[in-house]
Amino acid sequence: MALNNREISNKVRVYHRYLGFFLTGIMFMYALSGITLTFRDKEYFKKEVFIEKIIEKDLKELPSTGAWCKKCRIQ
Repeated sequence: MALNNREISNKVRVYHRYLGFFLTGIMFMYALSGITLTFRDKEYFKKEVFIEKIIEKDLKELPSTGAWCKKCRIQ
């Protein structure tokens, strides 16, 4: 099964085309993540979250607030 130059050339062209499609997708993902990281300090990706809880009166200590409050500055 000897391949002549034309068949080899066609196979290389097919491999080159599919490799180009694959690498274009990877470059698109890197570009998208780069744009996202560039603008992360802007107001585009920020949103305010309000958490409202009702607690009982005259508590001796704070109730358990869960893992989300480890970042809070509640003393």
